[in-house]
Amino acid sequence: MRQLLVACLVCLAGCAGMPPHPPEAAPDPQTVAVDRDGERDILGEALNDDEIVLPEESNRTRQVVVSSAAIKLKSETPDSVHRTVTRLALSNGGYVLRSTPEQTSIRLLAERFHVAVDEILSFGEVLDKEITGKDVTEQYRDLQIRLQNAMKMRQRYLDLLATAKNVQEIARIETELDRVNTRIETLKGQINRLSHLTLYSTITVDTRTPLKPGIMGKLGGWVYGGIKGLFVSN
Repeated sequence: MRQLLVACLVCLAGCAGMPPHPPEAAPDPQTVAVDRDGERDILGEALNDDEIVLPEESNRTRQVVVSSAAIKLKSETPDSVHRTVTRLALSNGGYVLRSTPEQTSIRLLAERFHVAVDEILSFGEVLDKEITGKDVTEQYRDLQIRLQNAMKMRQRYLDLLATAKNVQEIARIETELDRVNTRIETLKGQINRLSHLTLYSTITVDTRTPLKPGIMGKLGGWVYGGIKGLFVSN
């Protein structure tokens, strides 16, 4: 019995003398795995906090396209054209980006883009038109994944902060948290901007007025008309 008691005391003494487990090292941002399956849940959490606005997704592989159009019109009444373009934007849930006597740029809901373009083409004689659609699907997905990873990283640092043992560890982890939080806000800003460009299409309308002849031009016209009349009469 005495020998058993001594053995237990020795075992306890050995356990007490063992060094504590070192604190878990801060995660390296470069080693965070990409978990696509968790992407929607993490982004959904941000949406609930009104921190970020993303287009609705019924299909994770759908195309994300930024549409724009540049139209040049010849019109006797350019002021009227630009006023009508402005009203068109407002009536289609959009707004005016820029307006001058010669050019108006608007943004309106993407679902009304093609209807609006067709209507604008009827405002005058079409000199030129260019309609483009930029596929930003990969860029959009990449930003989403990077945001997801950054948010996971932030949570891991928060978990480490809760178990920090001393002031040095707390300071180091808080520094990393500040860096990750800045990264998250930057990514959210980029996603919001890209999201806005996919929800709203841009149309730029330039106007040209028909050239009116000056005094010399009119005089030349009269002379030409008179000479032409002489030949015809003969």
